[in-house]
Amino acid sequence: MKKLAARDFEDSLQCAIPVFEGLLPSEHNTMLLDLLFVLCEWHALVKLRMHTDHTIEHLRGSSTTAKIPDLNTGTKYFNLMTYKLHVLGDYVNTIIQLGTSNLYSTQMGELAH
Repeated sequence: MKKLAARDFEDSLQCAIPVFEGLLPSEHNTMLLDLLFVLCEWHALVKLRMHTDHTIEHLRGSSTTAKIPDLNTGTKYFNLMTYKLHVLGDYVNTIIQLGTSNLYSTQMGELAH
């Protein structure tokens, strides 16, 4: 799984929930499955070819209910504040300004690398 572009992760994300289910202890398993479900839901909303006010509001509200853990415990947590996850919120404004995500692609820029 080296040198994959964002589009290459679509299939992995779609089949991740059954693969990861039950691999971790109960509390971590629930957190991981919730995260995967929210990412799948977000991905499905972003890929819609036509948006309504309802789908835009639903997309705007997804992925924003994350609990920030107490980082003083010395335990490592999944960091929701990385740049790649931070820019997920910019998709709503991009869809409003440029249209649905099937109208443009980063594939040419990715191939240039």
